[in-house]
Amino acid sequence: MVAFPKGHVLADRDFVYWTQLKNERFLMSLRDPGPELEDILLSKLAAPGDRPRIKPMNENREEVLSMVGVGRGIGLVCESAIGNAIKGTVFREVRDGNGPTRVGLVAYWRHNNDNPALKQFRIMLQTNPAVPFDPAIAS
Repeated sequence: MVAFPKGHVLADRDFVYWTQLKNERFLMSLRDPGPELEDILLSKLAAPGDRPRIKPMNENREEVLSMVGVGRGIGLVCESAIGNAIKGTVFREVRDGNGPTRVGLVAYWRHNNDNPALKQFRIMLQTNPAVPFDPAIAS
């Protein structure tokens, strides 16, 4: 997802394409998941002799989104961040020619870990149709 300030020219669209973001200034946290999002940004927009404008910030995600909200740039976020109500910020799906950009994740845990939070997390993964879950690998 991409975060825009409300008055941004692309903020009224249902979704945007990576190519529409070519000349934007991206605010990026140096903290997790900032480096991973920067890798995605570079894979989508970098070309020989032409790199996206990235402002690295030693701030957490919410602080970066607050700066987006006041018009200092735009930001990339995982879809899980869109539940945050950040004043002045709107979120839009970002796509390429193949559709929405997705990030794959893998989780591992010990068999003998009986943490109740982990148990609930595994149940959530197993029951969410949007999450590919292989119980053979997970058990």
